[in-house]
Amino acid sequence: MKAIQAVKPGFMCEIEVEKPKLRSATSVIVKVKAAGICGSDVHIFHGRNPYVTYPRIMGHEVTGIVEEIGTEVRNFCVGDRVVVEPILYCGTCYPCRIGRHNVCENLRVYGVHMDGGFAEYMEVEERALHILPENITFLQGALIEPYTIGSQAISRTQVQEGDICLVHGAGPIGLLTIDLLKSKGAFCIASELSEPRRKLAEKFGADIVIDPSEQDLAAEVMQQTQGYGANVIFDAVGISTLVEQSIPLLSGAGRFLEFGYGFGTAKIDFDLVNRRELTVMGVRHQKNQFPPVIENYHTRLDKVNLLKTHVYSLDNYKEAFRIFEDKASGACKVVFGL
Repeated sequence: MKAIQAVKPGFMCEIEVEKPKLRSATSVIVKVKAAGICGSDVHIFHGRNPYVTYPRIMGHEVTGIVEEIGTEVRNFCVGDRVVVEPILYCGTCYPCRIGRHNVCENLRVYGVHMDGGFAEYMEVEERALHILPENITFLQGALIEPYTIGSQAISRTQVQEGDICLVHGAGPIGLLTIDLLKSKGAFCIASELSEPRRKLAEKFGADIVIDPSEQDLAAEVMQQTQGYGANVIFDAVGISTLVEQSIPLLSGAGRFLEFGYGFGTAKIDFDLVNRRELTVMGVRHQKNQFPPVIENYHTRLDKVNLLKTHVYSLDNYKEAFRIFEDKASGACKVVFGL
C-alpha cells in the first residue's frame, strides 16, 4: 500500500509497504478515506515533536471504512463508516485512575507512537473507533478530532455564557475554538497577524478581530472589559512571549489555556496569579469529547467547510505540506482525500 512516512527529522517520503494485518483479536483494519494534516504532523516532520518515534507513518485526524475485524470485535462490522480517536491509554496509572486518561503515563498516539492514517490502510484498536454519521462526509469527518481538542479546552476552562474570551491565533485550532466559544454564548476577541485568517475569524463569529502588529492588544482588551480583563485566554500560537503578555490581561478568577508546546520557558508573575486567583493550564488531546462532538457536529458543518480549504491526494504530499505551512497561502485545514 501507499503511505507517507517521516523517516527522520527533516525527511519524509512516499513509500510502498505491506498492507497492515490484524495483530490482535480486538483490532480493525480501516480503509482510509480522509486524513487531515495537523500542526503536530509538521512538528514531526521538522523534528520538533518531543513524543514521536521514527520512522513513522503520520496522521491522526482520520476517517475511513471498516474492511476487516478481529475475532473479538463486537461494536463494528465490515463496511461501517468510522472516525478514529487517536489515543490509547493504560487505564491503571494515576491520571487514568482519576479520569484523565488523555495524559496517561503510558499514552500511545496513532501517527506518533504507532503508524497513522497518511496511508491507504490503517490498523486501529476497536476502542479507538467511533461511527461516522451518514450525514457527515469523510472529508468533513477528518476535522472531528481537532474539534474535540477545542471542546476539551472549553471544558477545561469552564467557559460560561457571557464570558469574555481572547483567542491568540486564528489558525485551525484558534478558529474552531472561536466557533465553539460562540456556540456557548461567549464574547470573543481574536488576535491574528495574517489578514486572510483575520477574515476567517470574522466568518467564524469573532466579535472583535485585532491585528496585534497595528493595534494595541492590551488596550483593546481592557477597553472591551471595562478594565477588568478577559475571563479566559486561549493561546493557539505557542509563543512564550504571548504567555507573559496574557497573564496581566486576565480578570480576577481568570483562566489561561495553552494549546502549543515546545516554545520554551515563559516568565509568569505569580504574585499576580495569587492576587487574582488565576488558573494557568495546558491541554493535551481530549477525554470523552468524541461522542458529544460527533452528536452535534452536523450543526457545525458550515464552519467545517470553511476550515477545509485544500484537499490533496497522497501523491501530492509535498505540495500539501508546503501549502499548509505557508501562512500567506490562505490555507487553513489541508486534508488528504483517498
